[in-house]
Amino acid sequence: MRRIVVAVSGGVDSAVAAHLLLAEGWEVIGATFLLQTSPDASSGGEAARRTPASDAREVCRCLGIEHVLVPLQQQFHREVVAPFIQGYLRGETPNPCVICNPRVKFDTLLRLAADLGAEAIATGHYARVAGPDDTGRYLLLAAAAPERDQSYFLYALGQVHLSRARFPLGRWQKSAVRALARRMRLPVHDKRDSQEICFIPENDYAAFLERHAPDMIRPGPVTDTSGRIVGQHKGIHRFTIGQRKGLGIAFGKPRYVVRLDPHEARVVVGEYADTLRRACVVRDVNWIAARPSDGRLAAVVRIRSTHRGAEAWVEPLDDGASAKVEFLEPQSAITPGQAAVFYQGETVLGGGIIARTVEEE
Repeated sequence: MRRIVVAVSGGVDSAVAAHLLLAEGWEVIGATFLLQTSPDASSGGEAARRTPASDAREVCRCLGIEHVLVPLQQQFHREVVAPFIQGYLRGETPNPCVICNPRVKFDTLLRLAADLGAEAIATGHYARVAGPDDTGRYLLLAAAAPERDQSYFLYALGQVHLSRARFPLGRWQKSAVRALARRMRLPVHDKRDSQEICFIPENDYAAFLERHAPDMIRPGPVTDTSGRIVGQHKGIHRFTIGQRKGLGIAFGKPRYVVRLDPHEARVVVGEYADTLRRACVVRDVNWIAARPSDGRLAAVVRIRSTHRGAEAWVEPLDDGASAKVEFLEPQSAITPGQAAVFYQGETVLGGGIIARTVEEE
């Protein structure tokens, strides 16, 4: 029987993914990653009884599969949390999931598969893998249901990851996933989807950063685009490009964060038109499809997970690790630290981290 290691998070998606693989005839091993310090589920108490790990354990018990806990707290802090904090202090708005997936979750799944004699790995992501193609490469495809697509968060996966990965939910609607979980009487069938970054309680970014890097946070001026001081702030970590609410200053008409200057601890605000940019430079580019060999290519580029994508030219730069993205129409809030992911149709060509808009050069 073929053996597969599935990341079981304690949510409904990974639970149904594990069930579907069982139905396909795989011998499934559920793996739960311990990414941060939390109460021991065996120590009693309400908080301990309902942790993600305890929910994952109950799912695996219900499915009748082996369950392993993998402590990754130190690696997770080193690879994900610490860079997240440093990014915010540089005036960026990092997306930790795009870093965690290749460096922590999928690398760990591959190591587990090798240790446990498994030939494949799987997660509950809504995405698809195709291939190998004529060149021997595996491709990452968007999910069949656009409203659930999570390929944006997976653009940094390498060929070794994709060649072994299975995404059982790639063609499923979320409503159908929940309905199946309910019919199977899986214990997490009605568990709400998490809308938060897993290591930030209640999505309170400011409190998290102030707790972990208090000596590096500086107050400073809020200026308009002409440089006139219009207010004061308590730290640039409280702001992101394009932000309109929570500026703490009454302007009489809408104002948006246009730029963050970490060197001068300055927040620049302006009108909506001031948030528009036509081009950006993207660093640490990962090409899933082959890197273009003859100049720029046409693509639809998403600049954040909720962005629908916009037509653009993508041009690899001479350093081999960067690319210039030039949109056909200006885009609002192109934000350093966020991922820019390149698509042709349903195929993910690749992507990278937005370093700066070209206008900032």
